[in-house]
Amino acid sequence: MATDFPSDETRPPRGDGPEAVKFWRTQLGQYHAEFKPWTNRCTKIIRRYRDERPEATENLVKFNVLWSNVETLGPAIYSRPPQPIVERRYLDQDLLANVASMTLERGIETQLDLGKFNERMKGARLDYLLCGRAQLWVRYEPEYAYSDPPVTDTGTEEEEASEEQAQEVGWEKVCVDYVHWSDFAHSTARVWEEVWWVARRCWVSRQEGIKRWGSFFGTIGLQKPGDADADVTNGRKDRSPKAEVWEIWDKNARQVIFMAADYPDKLLEVADDPLHLTGFWPCPEPLYATTTNDTLVPVPDYAEYQDQAEEIDRLTARIAKITAAIKAVGLYDAAADGSNQLSRLLQEGTDNMMLPVTGWAAFAEKGGLQGTVDFLPIKDLVAALMSLYEARAAAKADLFEITGMSDIIRGQSTGAAKTATEQRIKGQFASMRLEDRRKSVARFVRDAIAIVGEIIAEQFSPEILVEMTGMLPVVKKMLPTPQEQPPAPQMGHNGGPPMGAPMGPQGPMPPQLGGPQMMPGVPPGLPVPAPQPDPDMLAVEVLGKALELLRNDKMRTFRIDIETDSTVEADAAMQKEEVTEFMAGSSQFLNGILPVVQLAPMLLKPFAETFMAATRRMRFGRQVETAFEEAFEQLEEMTGAQGQGGPTPEEEAAQIKGQAEQVKAKAQVESTMLKSAAEQQRMQMEARMAEMQGQLDEMKMMLDAKKLQLEGEKIEMEGQVARHKALTALTTPTPKPNGSGQRR
Repeated sequence: MATDFPSDETRPPRGDGPEAVKFWRTQLGQYHAEFKPWTNRCTKIIRRYRDERPEATENLVKFNVLWSNVETLGPAIYSRPPQPIVERRYLDQDLLANVASMTLERGIETQLDLGKFNERMKGARLDYLLCGRAQLWVRYEPEYAYSDPPVTDTGTEEEEASEEQAQEVGWEKVCVDYVHWSDFAHSTARVWEEVWWVARRCWVSRQEGIKRWGSFFGTIGLQKPGDADADVTNGRKDRSPKAEVWEIWDKNARQVIFMAADYPDKLLEVADDPLHLTGFWPCPEPLYATTTNDTLVPVPDYAEYQDQAEEIDRLTARIAKITAAIKAVGLYDAAADGSNQLSRLLQEGTDNMMLPVTGWAAFAEKGGLQGTVDFLPIKDLVAALMSLYEARAAAKADLFEITGMSDIIRGQSTGAAKTATEQRIKGQFASMRLEDRRKSVARFVRDAIAIVGEIIAEQFSPEILVEMTGMLPVVKKMLPTPQEQPPAPQMGHNGGPPMGAPMGPQGPMPPQLGGPQMMPGVPPGLPVPAPQPDPDMLAVEVLGKALELLRNDKMRTFRIDIETDSTVEADAAMQKEEVTEFMAGSSQFLNGILPVVQLAPMLLKPFAETFMAATRRMRFGRQVETAFEEAFEQLEEMTGAQGQGGPTPEEEAAQIKGQAEQVKAKAQVESTMLKSAAEQQRMQMEARMAEMQGQLDEMKMMLDAKKLQLEGEKIEMEGQVARHKALTALTTPTPKPNGSGQRR
């Protein structure tokens, strides 16, 4: 018994003729038929968000809770551009994977910054919050540098070939485009995994179309993009008409199709897979709001609470009308004396003034003001107004309960004073309801950035990638120092094998690298180290191998992982508190494990993994994590916690013997150098002593001369004193005796 099965609609006809155009028109028609109710709903929601209303309701007061919710949720789910994180998948000591990941991370960061990814993502965020679906599109765009083609006298085909050969890629970039919610389409399916084609609508001007696809593009009809009814209603008349072109990516055939909606004769272009992406499509899975497992038609958030929003609008309109009715108005007796003064009393608003009343006696007999004037009773209106306010508050509470938009998220506190614990619990539950949205946005951003990274790895030339990222000096710093590198092969005296060289079948094995036969400062007979490779050349070699790793699909997938950090602005106070707690806890943790590790070295590995897991959650960055990893590795070497898989006893004995020989040779060199230095120091000391002795002799001679000089001066002084005494004795007269026999 034969059974009729439906035809396979996932295989388009071959070629680019009318049959292919008809097939893809049918596919797009199926999508638009299924998504038409959603499209109409989104159009209404956007008009409500923009508060675009017909003339009949222009004076009607509304409460635009949709705009308030969108503006509140927007920063809560995405508020800052993402920071791409390209990591080694297994976080091991893989130099090539580390260099490749850093190169790709810098390339992605540069392209996202130049391509204004943040602005594109904010456009997608608005579509997500209003319509329930958002999409981005990644494309590779090389910029050609044209050189002068060779002059030929041949035909047109050869001239065109020479012009093509003259095109050289001068620069490369990856652009992330925002796709309007109405310009994205895909095959009808229940879940995203069943989708086999995706498409976006491009609005192409006639000049652009003719330049790319030929002169026949001039016959394609043009139309204004956007909602024609909304444009007429809101007076948008300045949009230029363009051609509607669909860019379709067929995953089954791995082809890209360009089709004009108003050109049934043939497809504009059919190209094989241009980007060679792992997932083929140049776009991530769309960012959905609310979906079910039986259709990909999303449900906008506003549809879930539109009844409450409309009720709030009705109550707001009534509140506005009653508020306008509550005013000081009333009636008075026109025949009463002083009626003109009563009108002046209410209309002119005079203060501290007395108005005269003619015929006061008659006026007083009628009861004065109370008997003449009767005001509109507003007590009932005020009571109704209070009831309306209470009803609107209840409707808002119902709406916030549905959406999860508590007063904490809105930055306000309603009702009586709350305790800090109550506010914290309330904020935690609000954050829990937002967590799914944040994770969905983070997934969407990560998938888009992963496509950007894959295009950079597949399409960018090594020269442009190195120039764009500036990785050459970074790689040079990342290379191990000569002390960290394995010992290079050495040469003995006169080019012979070094002491302790391994023995082969024909004698000592030659060294792997050549070097000078003699080295200044090394005595004959000691090993001569071979020269180290040029760091610049080694950095270029390592960077070249890392770029090869980026182009290797399997190795890149296995060894490189692309993530992003949080796209939500963190609370500065909370972040500071978390960092402070982590620093205090890490200090206590490290101080506590050191004594344990000294007694049980095998526990260092689990302690280190535990600490690194906590460090990665804090998102301190690659440099901090790498520094901690290196510190733990050095600690592991110091404590001898190498685990299983260590060297055999024979290898360990040979290693110890080689190390002993190296220590012995190093000791001989150091001894020779010490002796030479001691001899040189002794000679310097002797020369210094001789110089000092000469200085002492010279000083002694100077002192002797000075002593003789002083002695001569002393003798001369004594002679002068004697001469002075003699001269004094000669010049002094002798006294004569007086009569009493005494001298006077």
